[in-house]
Amino acid sequence: MTASEPAFLKVPTYGAYINVRAPLRAISPLVAGLDTAYGRPIPADNAALQLLTQYIGILEDTEALVAPDLRRQVVTHIHDLMALAIGATRDAAEIARGRGVHAARLRMIKEDIAAQLDRADLSVATIARGIGSSHGGFRGCSNARA
Repeated sequence: MTASEPAFLKVPTYGAYINVRAPLRAISPLVAGLDTAYGRPIPADNAALQLLTQYIGILEDTEALVAPDLRRQVVTHIHDLMALAIGATRDAAEIARGRGVHAARLRMIKEDIAAQLDRADLSVATIARGIGSSHGGFRGCSNARA
């Protein structure tokens, strides 16, 4: 939704709500027909939305936003993930996959590995199952090795 008009959002008590604001000038070049996307629900199984919410959750638990260089990188990743969740243009999606999405996914995979280091059966396959991927899902993240 835009910040230029009043809005009301009701969130069920059993649900979670994350509010992410981004300048229109940062998102509009990445999403074709952004003006028609306002108020349109994004399905919960949207992979970019899932990655975005997990990435934001990780950021809430770290001090990644303290350093200006990291802050700029994080903002870029969030804009990329927002665009992909809403419906990025083909060019924007390709760019996003080469920077923000891979970084966010790699960070999520590393967090998952760290949380499971005490498992005797820890392997690429168990990590892949945990993040809903397959062995092939790691190809885009060349640094992700369990």
